This record gives sequence, structure tokens and C-alpha cells, in this order.
Amino acid sequence: MKLHSLITLVFLSLWQVTIAAPVNLLTLGNLTKPSDDPFYTPKDGYEKLKLGEVINYRKVTHKIGIVAFEEKVQAVYQFLVRSEDSHKQPNAIVTTVIIPHNADTSKILSYQVAVDAPNVDCAPSYALQLGSDPGTWITTQVEQLLSEAGLYEGWIVVIPDFLGPKATFAAGYQAAYATLNSLKAVVASGDITGVDPKAQIALWGYSGGSQPSAWGAALAPTYAPDLNIIGAAVGGILIAPKHIANYTVGGFFAGLIINAINGLGNEYPELKKYAQDNIYPDVETEFFAPAHECLVESILRTPWTSWDQLTPLGVDIMDSPVVDNVTGINNLLNLNANPKVPLFFYNSKNDEIIPPTDADELYQKWCDLGTSIEYRQDSLSEHITQAIVGSGDAFVWLKDRFNGVQQTGCKKIESTTNLFNFNAVSGLSSIVTDALETILEFQIGPSSPSQHPVPTNVTITHVGNSSASSTSSTSTSSSTSNSFLGSIISAIF
Repeated sequence: MKLHSLITLVFLSLWQVTIAAPVNLLTLGNLTKPSDDPFYTPKDGYEKLKLGEVINYRKVTHKIGIVAFEEKVQAVYQFLVRSEDSHKQPNAIVTTVIIPHNADTSKILSYQVAVDAPNVDCAPSYALQLGSDPGTWITTQVEQLLSEAGLYEGWIVVIPDFLGPKATFAAGYQAAYATLNSLKAVVASGDITGVDPKAQIALWGYSGGSQPSAWGAALAPTYAPDLNIIGAAVGGILIAPKHIANYTVGGFFAGLIINAINGLGNEYPELKKYAQDNIYPDVETEFFAPAHECLVESILRTPWTSWDQLTPLGVDIMDSPVVDNVTGINNLLNLNANPKVPLFFYNSKNDEIIPPTDADELYQKWCDLGTSIEYRQDSLSEHITQAIVGSGDAFVWLKDRFNGVQQTGCKKIESTTNLFNFNAVSGLSSIVTDALETILEFQIGPSSPSQHPVPTNVTITHVGNSSASSTSSTSTSSSTSNSFLGSIISAIF
């Protein structure tokens, strides 16, 4: 068995152990799932609101965190935002706004999570909270290790439910519109969050989270020109659904294809009907089961599935006019737009989910159109490990954008691994240090106030109603720990 296959199986086995753990180890309170939560349903007449307007908002009273470890941030809000689907029909999406202690209100990191499931109950706004169904948080809370690094920098982190109320996994326009309208709402929320209306914005996403990030960066100049987006880091890039389906079918991650067909079918009814009419009757229940599952459960249920097991058409089903049309619309290579801000790509040549040639082609196309891209590709990792291996570089690249470092032109760097270079080591050192501080229950954020603090006229209630004395004590400990842990981690790396 190849090393990367072994790593993948170990990761998924750990997930199985986790969801089998006693519920009381992970549940801190009863959470209402999005499908049963009235907050997710917009009020009558919301369609008349402008794109990006806040329909409703609330402070999150449940703790957020990573597995069983609380993230001690200053505040968390959820906004219900007026957006639209791929067909420009009105909808409402929820976005989560996380404010660290000593926040810099002039910097926003919009982190798009790889939800990869056609089920609204897998939404990050729910999965981020401790006590959510373990099946929902395995990707969201683990990925929070990455976005959390931004919180420690003082950045306000925004995590949108970009799949929308229909859970349209793999639908590019829906994902981009939701991401951009989420950001419109956040930069206009100064009276609630203290966010600077001219705040700099960076996008970050890996795998399923790369789609809204890349599409959002490409569509922003025309769809949301007032947003001050300064760059986007995307890895394991979901570019062409049809290419991915043909590349992944029959492999361990074949369940992703079924999830994507279900997700696109939620957005394009003609595709759902075509699937219903052409799959074997005895697999119909299993084929549409992802509507009630999240990512890892779907993958573990249908590994190594082939087209011949699903449909009498076999592989020819991918060449039907309906499938070809829907996947073509959602192929980023076919989008008649390109980002006007710098990008960072990180991918693996051994990716067993995303065809490496897709990223190469997108890189060349966008570079030819004038987009500046730094592209790092390694030959040792696979899809899951690249999410970790490439994150250090991505994080440092994002810091450079916020610090005003200029990037021009295009460059592609191929290496054995993206892990061993100065930026990768520095970035991963920060990510690991921050994770350890969270485990040790230090408050999250810089140790000193930023030059762009939350305005004094904005009142933010601390998560968990922390007292002033405990906040002050934690702040001192956090400052000390940051220096100490940082030294240890830097020495290890």
C-alpha cells in the first residue's frame, strides 16, 4: 500500500473512533441542526433586500472549538444574509463571524471549509460549535486549526455556509455569490462587530473550500467591486467536476462523485431527474443517501464504486447532454473571468481526487490573462496530507498580503515536498503553536491591542460571558505562553 493511501486510511479510521466516543465527551449542550433551526429561514419579503444585506443576526451562545477544546475568542456572531443561487434567484445564507481578543478590525480572513456534502445540516455555522453532531465537524473543526492561526494574528475570521440553503456542493456560482455576499454583510456590520467598512479581505480554502475561494476571487471585480479583496490562497483546487468524476471513479474517494451529483442536482433539477431515471433501482436509496450524511460518512459508505455499479450507461453517463451541460457551467476553466488580485496555489502531483493537470491548466490560463500567481506543487504528498503540508506556505503568503508585500507575475515551484522551505516551516510552526495554546485554554488573539481595535462605541459580549478578571488573567498567560511555546515549536521544526 502506498504511503499516502495508508495516511488517508489512518485519518478516516480516527474519525470512526471519534464518532464512537461517548457523547458526553463531545457534547456541551443541545444544538439545533440548521434544518430545524428557524434562524436559517428568512422573514417574508427578504427578497426585496439588497444582496449582502443582513436579514437577521445573533450572538452564538454555544462554545466553538476544535473537537473538545474551546476556542476562547472575544465573540462569535451568525448573520443571515440576502444572497442568490446560481440562477440569480433569491436565497439566504448564514455566515459565521469570529472576533479574537485584541482584534484588528481592518483585516478579514474569509475561510471556506471543505463541506463537500449535499446536506444543509453539515453547514459550518452548525459544525463549528462544540456539541454538534460528530459527523458534521470532522472536517470543519479540524480545518479550524488553519483559520484559527488568523485569529491569533488578530484577523477577524469569516466562515460562510457557501453551499446555501439547498446544500449545492460543486455549484461554482452559488458558492461564489454566497462567499461574496457574506463579506458584503460583514464589512457593513460595524455597529455590531466593529469591522472597518474598508477592511482588507483575504480568501483561503482547500479542496471543496477552494471552489468558492477561487470563483469568488474571479467574480469579485464585477460582482462585488467594492470589497477590498487583496488575495486568495487555494489548494487542492476543485476546478472541473467532470474531470474529477472521471479521475476519482473506482477509487477510495468515489463517494465524492455521488455527493457532487447530489449537490449539483439540488441546484439543477434536470440533473437530479436524469440521475433518478438512469441509475439502477436497487441502488437508488444508497445513491441519494448523502442528502442525510456528511462528507466522511459518505466516503466510507461507498469506496471504490464504479459507474457500472450505479448505472446501465456505465461511464457513458458522463457524456450525456444534461451532465455535460451542468458540469460545463461549473467548470472554472470555462468561466469568462479571472482574478485581479494575487493568488497562491498549492497542489500535489499525487493528488488522487483532483487531476493535477487541471491546476496546471488554470494556472497557465489565468497567468496569460494577467493574474499574478505563485504556484507550489509537490510530488510526495496526496490530497489530505497536502492540506497540512501546504498550509504553512499558504498562511505566510496570506500574512505577506496583509503586510503589504507585493507580488507580481507568475512563478511555479516544483519540489519533492512543500513542507521543507522557510515559509512552510515558519507557517506550520505558528499553526502548531496556536493549536497548543488553544488546548491549554489561553485566550485567542494577539497579546497586545491592534492599531485598529473594535471601536469603543461597539459593545461586544464575550463568549461564555467571561468575567473581566478571568479575561485579564488569561491575557497575561497567553502572552507568556505564546513566546514560550513559539520557541519550543520553532526549535522542533
